[in-house]
Amino acid sequence: MGQQPNQCKPERPSALEGRRMILDFIPVESFQIAGVSFEGRQDFVSNLQPDQAVMMVKQPDNTYDPNAVAVQTLHGQDLGYVPKEHTARFPHDVTFGHVYSVGQNAKGLWGATVAVRPTLPPLTVEAFPANLAAHINMSSNLPEEAWSAIRKVTYRKADYKCEVSGGVGTEWPVECHEVWRFHEGSQTLQLRGFMALHPEVHLAKHLERQQDDKRRQQAIWMLQAMNEWTVAEAEEYWKFARDTAMRRSSQEWKFDLSWLSSNNFTIPPKLRQLCRQ
Repeated sequence: MGQQPNQCKPERPSALEGRRMILDFIPVESFQIAGVSFEGRQDFVSNLQPDQAVMMVKQPDNTYDPNAVAVQTLHGQDLGYVPKEHTARFPHDVTFGHVYSVGQNAKGLWGATVAVRPTLPPLTVEAFPANLAAHINMSSNLPEEAWSAIRKVTYRKADYKCEVSGGVGTEWPVECHEVWRFHEGSQTLQLRGFMALHPEVHLAKHLERQQDDKRRQQAIWMLQAMNEWTVAEAEEYWKFARDTAMRRSSQEWKFDLSWLSSNNFTIPPKLRQLCRQ
């Protein structure tokens, strides 16, 4: 008897179909938020609701623990930290999860448990400082030959699938996107590599550029779908990203583009003058 087609795994999954397949293979884990009794966090922890979306944010510039992962609401309010024994499970700079439960112990101290898939790639929106925002697109800054080489390696490494959704586009499979890390302490924007994204996911990644109302709503909807949020939560996070960009824009940021030189690409002179020496 001939092999039957696999109805559960389309050959060219959309962004949503691909994401569902990824979710099937990444188990949900849980942890109790640590440090909830410090710095007035009790007021915010006590107001959490089950199923409320939260984010886990790496803090590489934390002077006490560079491996620390903070737990925050979607508008950036600190709630505490991921316990130290769990931080190694979080490979991404930002990870999204949901509140599983909230309650008080025998001493009246409020606490919360978070449910999360630590290795699930998030769909985030980068909040660029104004002085660098016009220069973050490497496709327009690098020579065509260099950009073509980066794209080919990035696509091949991702197996021509979106690294967030697992899907592929209808007209072309994926697009190349820069991976950035924001170092708040030194105001340094560090290029850490590139990733392949589904065109619709890439649209959401650049939500700040979408001037057309229809495209902006499509981008917000993609944020909502990829991160399992309500519409209100997607809007809350988008406001947080805008507020963060405004705060960062009050400071003078510099690039760290050492990834390019370490991978045998020349940093263009116009970008070199924006780099931290």
